[in-house]
Amino acid sequence: MENPNEAVVWQHLKQGDKRALDYFYDTYVQSLYNYGRKITNHEALVKDCIQELFIDIWRNRNTLSYPRSLKFYLLKSLRYKIIHQLKKEKRKLQIEHLSLDMTGDHEPSYEFDLIASQCTLEKQQQLRKGLKKLSNRQREAVVLKFYEELSYEEIASVMSVHPQSVYNLIHQSIEILKKSLIIEITLFALLQSMLLFF
Repeated sequence: MENPNEAVVWQHLKQGDKRALDYFYDTYVQSLYNYGRKITNHEALVKDCIQELFIDIWRNRNTLSYPRSLKFYLLKSLRYKIIHQLKKEKRKLQIEHLSLDMTGDHEPSYEFDLIASQCTLEKQQQLRKGLKKLSNRQREAVVLKFYEELSYEEIASVMSVHPQSVYNLIHQSIEILKKSLIIEITLFALLQSMLLFF
């Protein structure tokens, strides 16, 4: 949940207080960077797009209204900037080569922490293997839902798809992960039982 004082900080930003811009930058830069690196492996491009995003906010501060969800607004804006920049530079979109590492610098939701804390190390490794089996779009949806804690409607807007598509992506992802975990656990149990006979 966003800090309710951010609306006040936004007003300071609109009045030309650079400390307000610094506050927003410090609060969201890591989350933006992590998400940007899921779209492209081009680290410098991600950093440049984040800088551009905050420069644009500063330049247009007089005409910008406070968004309903600042985090959602920033993620969507960054995604647009990165994809636009990749196209502009005539690079092949690297969305096909997403390298989502669910153990990276993201700060997962409370629910995800709770699930993870109940898993053994082996199960967490199995979960990571399962995540690699997801399509790029499925992994992106999982990151936005469980790490960035966006609503289905917000994810749909960020990914430029219909909300039903997001429901489908998340549902398919969960099914794949469940099957993957069952297979891994079954194989592990089978190997353990085989070892008992040697």
